Formats: sequence, C-alpha cells, structure tokens
Amino acid sequence: MVIPKTGHDYKKIKAVEPTCKKAGYEMYECSACTKTYKKSIKKLAHDYSIFVKKVEPTTRKDGYEVYKCSMCGSPKTIVLPKKLNEKIKSEEKTQEELLREFDSKIDSIDAAKIEEIKQEIIEKITQGTDDKKQKGTNSKLEPVNKIETIKNLIK
Repeated sequence: MVIPKTGHDYKKIKAVEPTCKKAGYEMYECSACTKTYKKSIKKLAHDYSIFVKKVEPTTRKDGYEVYKCSMCGSPKTIVLPKKLNEKIKSEEKTQEELLREFDSKIDSIDAAKIEEIKQEIIEKITQGTDDKKQKGTNSKLEPVNKIETIKNLIK
C-alpha cells in the first residue's frame, strides 16, 4: 500500500524566549508524521537601562557611571574623563591673546595726549636746566634729574 504525500502540517509545540545571556528557540512538530524541527532565535542585546551610581570626575581622577541590565543584572561602567583645571586654564593666556591685549591698550592712547606729554617733558627738562644754571649746580647730575622727571610724568 502506498501512502499519498500530503505535506507536513507543523504546529509549534515549545518556545524558549531568548535573553541577553542565551539564544532562544521554537520547536515545531508535524501533526501527521511527528517529524520535528527547531528554529533558533538570536540572543538579545543587554538593556542597560537601570541607573545604579555616578561618581563625578575631578581634576585628579576620572569619574564613572554604572548601569545594570534590566534582564540579567550584568553591570556596565562608563568612564567620565577628568575635568580640566578651570582656574589654571582661565589664567593662562596665549601669546596671541597677550599681543591683542597690548595692541588694544596702545590703540587707546590718544596721539594728542602723547604729544602733550612730550611737550611737558621738554618743558620740565628745559626748566630744570635753566634752574641749575641759575643756581650753579653741577651739570653731571643733570641726566639723572631728567630721567626722574620723565618717570614722574609718565606715572
């Protein structure tokens, strides 16, 4: 006697859900001939959605955050890099910054004011020389007095 070929009629008989640690599978069986087959299901990725702890970084040490997987509890640590020392960073100026600062100060000096200061210096020096000639002072002291006069006017 020949049995006609009718095809398989598979029904799911067992299912094992995948996790982040193990793959899952589904088992099927033919209702006509009891032949079985197994269909694999890939394991899942960890779900690090549970926040555990955070340690803030400092200028000396890295910090970190710890999370755990919602399915298996496996921990995951994320490193937070050290902070830059903001105080030192803000006090350090580049050569370019210093030059810009100097240029802005120079630019703010009025040319007319510079000329006025020059005239005052010339008058003081001339007046000092005339006073010394009248008093009969030693001319060797004159350059020192000129320098002191200039320093006082610039201040």
